[in-house]
Amino acid sequence: MEKGIVMNRKAKRSMTRVPKPRPRPFNRQHDYTVRVSELPVAHGLGSHLVISAHAPDGTQLWEFNGLAAGPDKEAKAVGLPWDGSDTIRVFFNSGPKSRFGDREIRNQRVVRWGSLDDINAFRRNAEATADLINLLNIDYQLLDQNSNAAAAELLLANDIEPRLLFRYGGFERPVPGYLHRLLKPGLY
Repeated sequence: MEKGIVMNRKAKRSMTRVPKPRPRPFNRQHDYTVRVSELPVAHGLGSHLVISAHAPDGTQLWEFNGLAAGPDKEAKAVGLPWDGSDTIRVFFNSGPKSRFGDREIRNQRVVRWGSLDDINAFRRNAEATADLINLLNIDYQLLDQNSNAAAAELLLANDIEPRLLFRYGGFERPVPGYLHRLLKPGLY
């Protein structure tokens, strides 16, 4: 800066900031979306996170759920910390019906939007990560290695930082395990 030129504080700040590139704005009428939603569990004391894709008209296309599974690899009621045979598995459900039927899904957050090809790319990354989680037979633990940790891994596989959902509004209820890593960084 030349001597004798005085700038106000606002002008100084704007000179040092580099604007971040912004994604194309979300268009409700034309964009497919991937959403993270909450399903209240344990009488409303916590939430199970569901990742789903939706057409521009709002129809659900598919969803991913991390769930406790018994030795037969089938989903079962929430595993207990002292049941060592339970593992965390990711289940995929295709179609307009949620795995949970008519139970109320709340607080839907759009985390990705774009064309059907964009949403299918998200799905392929999530499926590959889900296959890896399922292959490893990771012990299910109620408070950390659980469905919410699986949801976070699927987001990370698609370059979505799970902590951002806390920063921008958060969740309505506690989501135990959400910030727990099931896989070592770099595996996918």
